[in-house]
Order: sequence, then structure tokens, then C-alpha cells
Amino acid sequence: MAAGRSAQTSAFALWTIFLWIFTTEAAEEVLMDTRTMSTLAGWTVNPSNSWIEVSNINPETGHPVRTYQVCQVQREDQNNWLRTEWIPKKEGQRIYVEIRFSIRECRDIPNVVSCKETFDFYYFESDADDATDEYPAWNESAYTKVDRIAADGRFSNVNVQEVNKEIRNIGPINKNGFYLAFQDSGACMSLLSVRVYYKVCPTVSHSLATFNKTVTGPEVTSLVQAAGSCVPNAEVSAQPTVQCTSDGKWTLFTGGCQCLPGHEPDTDGCTGPKL
Repeated sequence: MAAGRSAQTSAFALWTIFLWIFTTEAAEEVLMDTRTMSTLAGWTVNPSNSWIEVSNINPETGHPVRTYQVCQVQREDQNNWLRTEWIPKKEGQRIYVEIRFSIRECRDIPNVVSCKETFDFYYFESDADDATDEYPAWNESAYTKVDRIAADGRFSNVNVQEVNKEIRNIGPINKNGFYLAFQDSGACMSLLSVRVYYKVCPTVSHSLATFNKTVTGPEVTSLVQAAGSCVPNAEVSAQPTVQCTSDGKWTLFTGGCQCLPGHEPDTDGCTGPKL
């Protein structure tokens, strides 16, 4: 009878942990979010008369925020740079950047000499906050290019401003932190917000094993193995392990725990014998 109860306990533990893993939401650790920042004083512009910092209203919260805009379309050969402050990576290895922006249609702008509806996105790794007006140089070779970003929606004087959201990932980041940079070559656009984060598989504790928060790996294909620990009044039947995917979700569970003799499994762990 005891052997049968032990088998039931082990099966219950494995099934409930398996179910929990696949219904747990991914989590993010935010490194920077301009929607919560009252100033962008650490950001740098080159040349100084290109990108302009302006006040705006966050439509989600109604709170004032700082944004940048540029509209140099009356001259050719534009090369306008905007660089963020230094962003410590903390535990992050692969970093995600959410960019919200708007771009005006070129055909809607009068007296255009040269106009584009795209901008380029770069990053630069650094162990410390050591950027100056001259370093790194304001050219493409000094940075790692991520992508040329185009707007899915553009606005004109006769339609509502279209807000675009694009997410890109960078890395693996090997130094202590990094700068992000945006290069304008003749667009009429507003950079509305930049949110920077890395993904983690969140702490899960359900049934008979607990897995601690685990940072995702350095590549989009990475799987990071995490070992679980048994809840109180439980013991290992086979070492519980699980894989953390690059999306911040748990997968590929193996092993499990079982309640100690005289205890029964429930949703919170193992309870003592009923009197």
C-alpha cells in the first residue's frame, strides 16, 4: 500500500510541475524605459542642430515625457546621430530594445530636397560610461549596426499621427554595458520612447519542486538548464531540471520529487498526515 501511495505521489508531482511550467508567463528585467524618465540629459546629439529634445505626453499614462525629433529635409547628405546614455547590462546577455516612433510621409512635406522614411539603429559596447563628444566616432564603422528600420505607418497633415513599435535584439553583450545610437539620413520623425530589457524565466514554485528565476542565454537559440529544489517535506526521486528558452519560458522538464513518508501532496507542497 505504501509503495502504491509513493508511486501516486511521484506521478502527481511530475504531472503538476509539468503543467505549471507550460502555463507560466515570461518575465522581463527593464534596464531603461524613457516613458518613466523625466530627463534625457545623458543623451548626446551630433551635429548639435539636428535632433531636438522636446516635451511630450505619454498617451498611456498622461504624464509628461521627453522625446527627440528630427526633420532635416531641406539639404542633402544628412548624417544626424542620437546616442543614449550608457546602459549597464546587469545580468542580461541578449538585450531587447522596443522602439516607438512616428515618421511623416515624404510626399506630404513641402520644399523637400532629400527625404527618407527610414532610420538606422546601432549599439556600442563599453565597460564604463566613457563616451565623449568625439568617442566613439560619429560614423557607421564605430558601431555595430542592428537594422535599418522602416515605418509600417506614416502620417501626414490630413491623418492622425501613426505610432510604430519595433523590437530588435542585440548581443550577446560581452562588456559591462552599452550605448544605443540612432542615425537619421533625412527623415522627418519623432523618437517617442525606447524601452530596453532582457528576458528571464520567472521563479516557479508549484507542487513539489521550485525553480529560481533564470536569465535567458546569449543567443536566440540558447537553452539554459536550471536545477530545481524540492519543497519542504519532499525528497528527490530524480533530480528535477528544466530548460529556460530565449523567450523566457520553461520547457523540457525532467525528474521530480515525492513526498516523504507520512505526507501527502497538495497544491502547496506536502502536508503531514491527517489526524
